[in-house]
Amino acid sequence: MPTWLAGDTGDPNRRQLVWKWTGTATKDDFGNPVTGTTSYALCLYDDAAPKMVPVVAAGGNWKETSTGYSYKNSATNADGIFRVLIKGGTGTAKILVNGKGANLDPPAPALPFDQSADVTVQLVKNTGSGTECWEATFLPDALADDSTQFKDKLP
Repeated sequence: MPTWLAGDTGDPNRRQLVWKWTGTATKDDFGNPVTGTTSYALCLYDDAAPKMVPVVAAGGNWKETSTGYSYKNSATNADGIFRVLIKGGTGTAKILVNGKGANLDPPAPALPFDQSADVTVQLVKNTGSGTECWEATFLPDALADDSTQFKDKLP
């Protein structure tokens, strides 16, 4: 059940985002960010217009687990991402992306969204030889959409 939460209280240091995705994908589908061959971007679209694209590069803070990969950087990366968890499984695959702070730009992203249209969030895998993505599209009306937060969940 994909969910998306973004918040901005006006204080850039308190910006936050959380995106959760569940579905079917194998560990191999995610590439390998540990060896430096796969990077990811979290793409957000409001009425098909890009709103933000924070990137999590390969190598560095990635670790391999038995079912997937994890990224942790308590200080956040250059685009404000501090945690990514990727787990493969048939019907139990999971992706979690967390970001925070002033490096989330536009602010967490710019709120409110245009909820007269769909809001689409994608984790895009770039291996250098092609791309693949996992996405969720949230339809109007969101659970919350105002100047301080956007929150929605797929049924």
